[in-house]
Amino acid sequence: MLKKWVFGAISSVLLTTLLGCGHSQAKITTPSMPPTHWITYHPAQNLLTLTVMAGYPNGGMNLNESAYGTLKVFIPKNLKVIVYFGNEDHHRHSLALIDTRTDTPLYPGAGTPWRDLGWGLSYHQRGYFRFTAKTLGHYRLASLVPNDLSHGLWISILVQPHGVPRITDALGCTQEFHDASIHGLAGTLSEP
Repeated sequence: MLKKWVFGAISSVLLTTLLGCGHSQAKITTPSMPPTHWITYHPAQNLLTLTVMAGYPNGGMNLNESAYGTLKVFIPKNLKVIVYFGNEDHHRHSLALIDTRTDTPLYPGAGTPWRDLGWGLSYHQRGYFRFTAKTLGHYRLASLVPNDLSHGLWISILVQPHGVPRITDALGCTQEFHDASIHGLAGTLSEP
């Protein structure tokens, strides 16, 4: 299984590199993990699991190797989502679902660590939260530790009227999810 996953991850990175997926800029580099590494879709359960790692893979101000919303997750309305969050940075970070116009969680419990979003999780700590994509719109998964938002620690979440989940990275590569055969790290942290 591990060999199959490693081969798939390497193939995805090589394919991304060879095809170029969109236009490249000098500041954008090919991520070490393909965007599919972070998501698992379970259509029979109407469930998406998303893993978000702060500071992955070598520390620093990023979420899943991206910043300033360059990683975009498109979610169809009424899909249930479990967000697993881990901090691999030596600085504290939190994660919450927020509206693009505010820096407060959309509802009580829409973040981790819930009681201390401004303080965050320390290095190697983990947490999770759930939400259902009930309202169309543009949202963010963002760290609410002071200065993190201004330093780009957020991922774009776009809730759409229909379709299948998909993810687009900074290079413009898009992957649609039709079944659980496309999956990565999501769901490997302890289940809620």
